[in-house]
Amino acid sequence: MLPVGFIQERKLNTVIKLNEISIKFRGSFTYKVLRGFEKKQDIMQKILEEDREKQRKSAEVQRPAEKKKDDANIQPQNEADQMKKSEKLFPNSVLFKEWGANLSEDDQREAQSLYEKYGYNVYLSDRLPLDRPLPDTRDPRAEPLLTQIKADRTVVVSPVFDRVNFDDLKVITYHPNAHAFDWALWCMYESFTPESPSVMGIMVADRKFLGEIGVLDEGMKVYGGENVELGIRVWTCGGSVEVVPCSKIAHIERAHKPYMPDLGIDTNSDISERKKLRERLNCKPFKWYLDNVYPKLDPWDDLLAYGGVLHNSLDADMCIDQGAVPGHTPIAYNCYYYGPQVSELYIGGIKSHKYNDNRCLADIGTEETEPGLYNCKEAMQKGMGIYWDFTQGEELKNRQTKRCLEIINKKLIIQECTGQRWTIQHIIKPF
Repeated sequence: MLPVGFIQERKLNTVIKLNEISIKFRGSFTYKVLRGFEKKQDIMQKILEEDREKQRKSAEVQRPAEKKKDDANIQPQNEADQMKKSEKLFPNSVLFKEWGANLSEDDQREAQSLYEKYGYNVYLSDRLPLDRPLPDTRDPRAEPLLTQIKADRTVVVSPVFDRVNFDDLKVITYHPNAHAFDWALWCMYESFTPESPSVMGIMVADRKFLGEIGVLDEGMKVYGGENVELGIRVWTCGGSVEVVPCSKIAHIERAHKPYMPDLGIDTNSDISERKKLRERLNCKPFKWYLDNVYPKLDPWDDLLAYGGVLHNSLDADMCIDQGAVPGHTPIAYNCYYYGPQVSELYIGGIKSHKYNDNRCLADIGTEETEPGLYNCKEAMQKGMGIYWDFTQGEELKNRQTKRCLEIINKKLIIQECTGQRWTIQHIIKPF
């Protein structure tokens, strides 16, 4: 039986995901890709216009008919209307957290409906005047990017892009950073160097070079994955990626991704053509990329298994879940195999990327019967028991306290072992 450190990983909210509503320069893509993008834009515009018309008609139907009253009732009615106008219909919506205090109820309904569908403030965007004053930054956009490509046709370049708030559409200035990613393929930033490990979706490239290395992989249908794949392919197949700090644009980051529920991973996809492409281009292996381009991405050589940890001796539908955040108490919850229930088992030392908040399941060694979930380094410094003896389909026993993780009445507890058994979803290496 091997000593196993049990880690649950949760991504910090500050991780920046930037690749929606991105500006692609026309010279960077083939005609087919460009036409497909334009058609999608036309469809989105048509849907948006239909939504506006539906919202307008809905507001007219819902608006109560006003009855005529005598002069004595006019003033009270006006006061009631004013109070009604200032009432918040969606107090828990993040859209109205900092914006929309003076909207009428009909306008609030329209704004919230559009926000739920598109993930940003479409209502406000449609009402911005075209002649509004804009700051004149005089920063060049295209010229610095094109200069780099002219000097080297194999370089793919990205500007620095500021964030446009999804609610009030104000621009938040960002400093130059290198574009990177974590093992879950979420985009994030590294400290700035001109050469960047990855692409965040806004980029300029020589059209012919991009075609030679396979353009965008049409089989990458999961949100964000095509950016990471393209960056790795550029580096390993003869090119490079750079961030040009003197070129800037602004980008709306949606509060939520309305198209994500429709996406999934097709594990039966045919990747034979993409493998032949790499062979034809004589691309370097991924190990070369990790060693030479992105050494900051810590390899998980000691990872043994991952996925939802199931309790199968009593209830195979219950998984270990991180519980309330903020908080340090994991719970037993119905399995859904995503985010808070994705766990890892390690042998040996524990390390993680600086942007990851790795927390370890711990028996804190007191009379408390509930397990804890703490920052791994902090837990080790405080002497908590974060190492567990575990074999697939057997008990999960803490090496330090000799107590077991078990479930009683659908609640996670630490107690003397009674023979309850656990199973983790995916095995990478036998242990």
